[in-house]
Amino acid sequence: MEKYIALIEDDKDVAEFLSQKMEGAGLAVRLCYNGEDGLQTALSESCYLVTMDLIIPGLMGVDLIKKVREKRPDLPIVVISGAGPTEISDAINAGANLIIEKPVDDKELLKHLFDFMESD
Repeated sequence: MEKYIALIEDDKDVAEFLSQKMEGAGLAVRLCYNGEDGLQTALSESCYLVTMDLIIPGLMGVDLIKKVREKRPDLPIVVISGAGPTEISDAINAGANLIIEKPVDDKELLKHLFDFMESD
């Protein structure tokens, strides 16, 4: 089974943009538009990295991070969000590895994703 990045983002335009940039760099991506689908996708053994927004329908970002950490404590989680400082702090405390603020610079994002893959 092909390894992939879980991209959890409810804004379809942002999701498509990020997905195209990642796939253009040779990365396989699974798009999820809500927290429940994102959790299932992230818990799959084929998922090697999670990129996610914090404000998503269903299972919200911080709770999603906590649930992923329970089952897959070493899975890298990159939060891409325009959330406020309290939410960002909560995400870091829940176990996010990196926070990138929106609007995201796709080149910066790709650099970080490849850094995580190389350290694996």
